[in-house]
Amino acid sequence: MIAGTSSAAKGEAARRQGAAHAVDYSREPLRERLLELTGGRGVDVFLDNVGGSVFGIVSRVMAWNGRILPIGFTSGETPSLSMNLPLLKNYSVVGCYWGAWAERQPQQSRAADEQLFAAVAEGTYRPQVSEVLPMASFAEGLLRLSRRQATGRIVLRVKQGPAATT
Repeated sequence: MIAGTSSAAKGEAARRQGAAHAVDYSREPLRERLLELTGGRGVDVFLDNVGGSVFGIVSRVMAWNGRILPIGFTSGETPSLSMNLPLLKNYSVVGCYWGAWAERQPQQSRAADEQLFAAVAEGTYRPQVSEVLPMASFAEGLLRLSRRQATGRIVLRVKQGPAATT
């Protein structure tokens, strides 16, 4: 797995979570690094929550028969795609909007939620939590997210109790 990040700190967080490589696209040439890390083959699967110029670059270095999964646009820019790119490399683009899926397929969504919660309970999956804030700090947490300062989730504590562990 190759993680594209916007800072060295986020790259370290991605490696701690299991990424083999992290490319800081704010300081490194993303296209060249991806081609280098894939031996010129290109990217097989691209989970994109950034959009913008990152999407534009990776959409041009996809591997034959790959798949792009757009899941958000944290850059604030919704990208567009020249359809000759998936045509020439036979790759697909499959939207991943959890909310609409949960509404349309509630039983499958509930089953997936149960699997996810079980994996967290077993320690198989450990969500990356940057910090836990009191509910009164909602605006501060939102500001940190908008400034892209978080290296994981910002959790809001609804009730006073034991501090969450990361």
